[in-house]
Amino acid sequence: MKASGPLLLVGVSDTHVAHSYTACANDAGFDTDAVATAAEAESWLENHDPIAIALDMTSHGAETSCLSLRGMARLAHVPVIGLTAELNDLAFPEMYGWGGDDVIRSGAPRDLVPRLRGLATDAPLQPPAAKGRVVVVDSDRRRRVLYARVLRNAHYDVHFAIEADEALAASRNEAVKLLITNAESGSEDAVDLAVRTRSEGLAVPVVIAAPPMKMSGYRAAVEGLAKVVVTDGFAPPENLLFVANELGRSGANDGRASLRLLFGTVVTFRQAGRDEDAFGCTYNISAGGLYVRTLAPLDRGDDVWLELRPPRSDRRVRLEGRVVWRRRFGPIESATVPPGFGVQITDAAKADLSRYEAGYRAFAADTVGA
Repeated sequence: MKASGPLLLVGVSDTHVAHSYTACANDAGFDTDAVATAAEAESWLENHDPIAIALDMTSHGAETSCLSLRGMARLAHVPVIGLTAELNDLAFPEMYGWGGDDVIRSGAPRDLVPRLRGLATDAPLQPPAAKGRVVVVDSDRRRRVLYARVLRNAHYDVHFAIEADEALAASRNEAVKLLITNAESGSEDAVDLAVRTRSEGLAVPVVIAAPPMKMSGYRAAVEGLAKVVVTDGFAPPENLLFVANELGRSGANDGRASLRLLFGTVVTFRQAGRDEDAFGCTYNISAGGLYVRTLAPLDRGDDVWLELRPPRSDRRVRLEGRVVWRRRFGPIESATVPPGFGVQITDAAKADLSRYEAGYRAFAADTVGA
């Protein structure tokens, strides 16, 4: 049974465009309420539960409002869709960094329809099993809010700590499956915290979120410490799920021929034979496949055409693939990855496939030394 809440449209000043979004939401089976500013949206949300929020990313206070929304636990399963004039490699990570879930072109209201129709709004028959506790050491409220939403949606119990001693004490509980600390949070030194966990005999995996320019230094500092990983602290918070999953696999590769690597770039895709492209953003890639992050995932078994710029490449490539699995947004599935679909590459022009594979190899060598 579909939820009855409306789409909340925020910051769209052009009346004609706002009417177009309303018509598209109606096509998907939902009503629309519109407010002019982010401040009005926060007031509206005090007494309403929307099915989704479409937010003009250029409107005044958009970022602050989105982050405020993510602090409301009851709205954790409400997707926020950013509206922007141009889809590029900056728009997606910006919206993800605000706690948003997808981005569409502001001049293409029809892009909203498959996203609303694809929402999984039915309650699960049984709640997914809890995965254990995560201890987050971070003094920054913004990151705490975003991390908490992602981890709780993945069915982790989240415990916050400010001081290293508090984090260590919490980590002695056998229910703790992960310790996350931010290298620039102003708390105790992240490397020292990782060292202390191991010196005290604690085997809990440790993730250090660090600024990109300092990651190599932190990696060198923790070299030799088992299950201690340094990740990009400026990356979308959902990347923590990838890191947690990889640490939990104990080095196994599930039979894959190549490692999956976090990599985000705009990707256009369409079901093979269809007329129009849709837009998404890659979440991870391997030599033989990729995962596309989108609120409008294709179905398992669909053949798909994709176009993207591989890592370490100055041009886009076209690939053919088959959808091997998908995850819809919503409470019916455990959020081990963001909403989207996984693709196995099946074909491509020889030059395009070679360029993709070469880009992956170069990126793997730079990232993990593979």
